[in-house]
Amino acid sequence: MLDPSPEIRALVREVVGSDFAVVEVGDGLEAIAVARELRPQVAVLDHHAPSLSGVEVAAEIRSVVDRCVVMSSTWLTAQELVRAGSPVELPKPFRIAALRKAVGVQPVAAVR
Repeated sequence: MLDPSPEIRALVREVVGSDFAVVEVGDGLEAIAVARELRPQVAVLDHHAPSLSGVEVAAEIRSVVDRCVVMSSTWLTAQELVRAGSPVELPKPFRIAALRKAVGVQPVAAVR
């Protein structure tokens, strides 16, 4: 997971941590190196990440990661999404259900 916000990183860990081992990285270059080494099923990337954007990272790791989720506080252009291999776009602020769906985690059953 690559996101400069500690709050977002904590939320992602909380939402998907029981389904995935979560590895946090500090910048886009580290994200690419870790993805090549660990070959994760999912990459959650912030568009405004240090060193490389989430879209640039997604484009680099799409051959080793099943699903890239690029989070952004702004909409990305269609050209950027195509360049990244059409990753899932998750605009901030996002709902937890949207994050679960984006990474492929089953929704939590409603308590009645």
